Amino acid sequence: GNDTVVFIPNLTMNAQFIQNTIGTWSISGGGGTIVSLHDPQTVIHDLPYGINKFTWTVFNPLTECQASDDIKVIYNGFTPFAGEDQDICTDTTTLNANEVLGSQSNWSLMSGGCDFVNITDPKTKIYNIERGVNELVWNVTKNGFTSRDTVVINNYSFTVNAGNDQHLCENETSINGSGPLNTMWNQDWTGQWIIRTGGVGSWNPNQNVPNPEISGLSADTSRLEWIVTRNNYPGLGVCKASDIVNIIYHKIPETDFESLPVVTYCSPVTINFLNTTSPVDTVAGTIYNWNFGNMGQANHSWSDTASYTFTNVSNDSIAIYDVTVIARAMFVNGLTCTDTVSKEVTIWPVPTADFYPYPVIGEYPSTNNVENASTTNCNTYTLDWGDGVGRVYHSFIANYDHQYEYWGSYTITHTVVNTFGCSDTVRKPITLLEPVPASGGDNDVESCSPLNIQLYARVTNDTYLGQERFNYEWIITKKDNVGDTLDVLYTKNPIFTFVDAGTYLAKLSVQVKNDTVVNPYKFIRNDTLVVWPVPVASFTVDPMQVMAPVQPIHCYNNSENADESYWNFGLDDNSAVSTEKNPMYYYTEEGNYYISLEVKTKFGCRDRMVMEIPVTVLGQGNIVLPTAFIPESELESNQVFKPIVKRNVVEFNMLIFNRWGEIVFETEDVNQGWNGKVNDVLYPQDVYVYKVIVKYENGMEEQFVGSVTLLR
Repeated sequence: GNDTVVFIPNLTMNAQFIQNTIGTWSISGGGGTIVSLHDPQTVIHDLPYGINKFTWTVFNPLTECQASDDIKVIYNGFTPFAGEDQDICTDTTTLNANEVLGSQSNWSLMSGGCDFVNITDPKTKIYNIERGVNELVWNVTKNGFTSRDTVVINNYSFTVNAGNDQHLCENETSINGSGPLNTMWNQDWTGQWIIRTGGVGSWNPNQNVPNPEISGLSADTSRLEWIVTRNNYPGLGVCKASDIVNIIYHKIPETDFESLPVVTYCSPVTINFLNTTSPVDTVAGTIYNWNFGNMGQANHSWSDTASYTFTNVSNDSIAIYDVTVIARAMFVNGLTCTDTVSKEVTIWPVPTADFYPYPVIGEYPSTNNVENASTTNCNTYTLDWGDGVGRVYHSFIANYDHQYEYWGSYTITHTVVNTFGCSDTVRKPITLLEPVPASGGDNDVESCSPLNIQLYARVTNDTYLGQERFNYEWIITKKDNVGDTLDVLYTKNPIFTFVDAGTYLAKLSVQVKNDTVVNPYKFIRNDTLVVWPVPVASFTVDPMQVMAPVQPIHCYNNSENADESYWNFGLDDNSAVSTEKNPMYYYTEEGNYYISLEVKTKFGCRDRMVMEIPVTVLGQGNIVLPTAFIPESELESNQVFKPIVKRNVVEFNMLIFNRWGEIVFETEDVNQGWNGKVNDVLYPQDVYVYKVIVKYENGMEEQFVGSVTLLR
């Protein structure tokens, strides 16, 4: 029969039957149980796995010839399984084939490439898997029979590159990611930059493109990861690849400096420049190079102070120097980072101050003159005369004049300042000799007795450097009797009272003070003082009480030495006056009036008398209302608020209100007042309003509205 493959451990043979022969089955390889050795269609049981070889031998007894044929029966009773196909995004995975007991198994590579950890292990780990399609075969051999199965490993992994590490002096750059996203920009791929350490201020256009521009980098190292994701990955999880790039920003400090002192610079000037770059940010080993326009100073450390002397040779224009500091710091790979700051230093021209004083030596007092010989186009000219007096001029003046208050030696100082603020000063001495004392005025006066007058010495040059130069002597006499001395005074400005009328002389002499020599008194002048007699005002009035407006008063003038009389009858507006010697007057309003009389002599001397007791003018009837009262006063008259009735009241009504308009008291008895209580309770201190209506005997009515203060 034909070779055959069976999948169960038995089969029926199908050998050829030949007449007059005897056929016999035998096992030439493998095994099995032959049910009938001579039956060409015998059944064979218990086939072992693999190849089993049976021989059918035919013998002809007549001819004693025989022939045989072999049949190969393969019992494929096992099925190798190489595992499920895999979609991966890595170069490593684990296979998952089945194991057939009693077999010899191994893996082989049909296509692609990889390395096996154990080629005979059905569940071996493989690595270095090529990208793309990889076909692996699981070979199982048993009893000489080999069966196979194939598994497909689809490796979807890919490679990206974040670019080369960068060392920067600036905090901005472009980064260069690469990978499938660069050439296959479509929906199957997405990319993103992730900041692992450090920081990035901005991304242009965004963090999803391979080659963005970045700025605002953090100082030191920023680790950036470029991640590309395959969006159409059929396997489990996410298929992505990434790479790291290090961006090292070598930030050096913002260089700065300042000049000491910070003032306007006038030529020549040596300026110290202080490096004010923040020491916290200064990179170790940073070198600072200074340049002053035409001269450099290199290799300074941070703490060094640079100095330079600037000169302006011009007299009228500025000189500008550029001062520059360059900070240099060396980093890896020969990278040099620099920062530069420049500032201008302006050097101004300096003017010339000079003058000529006159006189250099002179007698006090005199007017001193200074001729200005300074630069003419300055902004200010300050002249100090040396005696505390000075003045600032804002334009050139050819000559200055000054009057000194004291004699002595002085130093005149002249300072000029140009429009740039630069100045020059010159000083020169002068001397004023001590002067002779003289009268500077008198105390001549004519006045009425008593004359109380302060006699002022008024001697010229009486002080020196704030100290009195003289002792003073005043001799008081009557003019018509000079030999009869009334008094001698030894103060500079004494006060003296002349009581009696007459003409007096006050003789002034001075003595120069000296600690070692007693100098004689020197006559200065005589002052004339005329004292006039004073009148005496006196008068009487009759009667002292009248009825307005029908009853007059009579005034009787009893004054002495009076040439003129001025009466005032005591009205508030001073409208009732008279110049008669003995006037008569009618009052029109009731009240108390104080009459006064002023008298005057032909020399203008005056006296005045005011009556101590007023004239009382009565009307036809009235009352007076107080403005305050004190319920707890010790004086009974102050304890109650009520009107003072002067006369002739026949009807009366009084209301008192608090500040809210409430009536707190009412009476129709003109003799009854308010004691500040309501229902025996004393009201608080406050201002209350009253309303009083009265009717007099003559039929006239009046209403009074006002305020009264209750005091406690």
